[in-house]
Parts: sequence; C-alpha cells; structure tokens
Amino acid sequence: MRFINRARLIADRKASLEISVGAIIVIIFAVVILGFSLVMVRNLLAKSNQDVGQVINSNTLERPATADDPVTIDPKIIIAKGKSATVEIGLFNTYTDSIMTIPGTSVNPPDPELTSCYRAETPGVNLRSSFTLATPAQNVPTRSSVGFLSIVSVTNSAVPGIYFCTLRFNNNGLFQKDFIIQVT
Repeated sequence: MRFINRARLIADRKASLEISVGAIIVIIFAVVILGFSLVMVRNLLAKSNQDVGQVINSNTLERPATADDPVTIDPKIIIAKGKSATVEIGLFNTYTDSIMTIPGTSVNPPDPELTSCYRAETPGVNLRSSFTLATPAQNVPTRSSVGFLSIVSVTNSAVPGIYFCTLRFNNNGLFQKDFIIQVT
C-alpha cells in the first residue's frame, strides 16, 4: 500500500510540473499575442491620422495662399487608380472675422470639397464621385493664411485619363480653384 501511495505521489508531482510548464507556455504565448495586438492597433491609429491629412504652416507651402489668390493647390495631381496622394492646399481668409473649416459641415466657408470633376471626353458628366478629399478642421484667423496637407483618393471605378476639377471652400465661389487630376 505504501508503494502505491508513493508511486501516486510521484505521478502527481510530475503531473503538477507538466501543468505548471503548460501554464507558463500559455502565459508567454498570451503576452506575445498581446504585444502584437498593441503594435497593430498603434499602426492602425497612425494610419488613420494620416488619412485625414494635417494642418501645416502656410510658409512651408510651395504655393502659399494670399489675398490676391485666396486658394492654392497643385495645378496638376497625378494619382494611380485606386490610390491616394497627399496634396498641399492653401487658404487665405479675406473675411473680417475668423473662419473655421470643419469637415462635413456647411460653415462659411466649409471644409474644402471637390465640387466637380469632368473628363474632356464627357464634359457634361460630373465624375466627382470617383474622388474623395480628406482634410482636417482648422481655424483661419482674419487676414491670414493656413496650409493643409490633404489626401485625395481615386476610386477603383475611375477611368484613367485627365479630369478637370474644382476645389471649393464655399458655395458663392469666392474660395475656389480649378486644377487637374490625372488618373493613371
């Protein structure tokens, strides 16, 4: 009887040691997965911040906005079908009050939007839905200029070619600029 109890005791110790080793392996595996998850979430958040663009100092713009030219943008933007490109946009506030550009609103002037995009081959068809413009909110003090790094994206359904587009900050046409998007 003593021999059986001793054998059982040794077997129980081996089993508890195996369970302990298994638990340690599971804990290490869980910590590694948690680490990978945190890195992935950080990368996704960093990418989402890039998707809306950013506000920059207007002095760093290649074409800063002025009172004579209140909206500036690259005159020709080349983007591959289904891809995005960063675009510098300048805005000079000619109003006597500060203005706030808020994406998705109709504040005067609202956030920059592509109001029209036409191909030379189809001048009567507005193909604006083939493009999106993402830009951050920004307060623009009176008689001053701001710069935006905005993201222009082209849908996969866009036909390659040259599009004549209009960027507008408000509905009365005071803050607008025509430019070209070439889809490759």
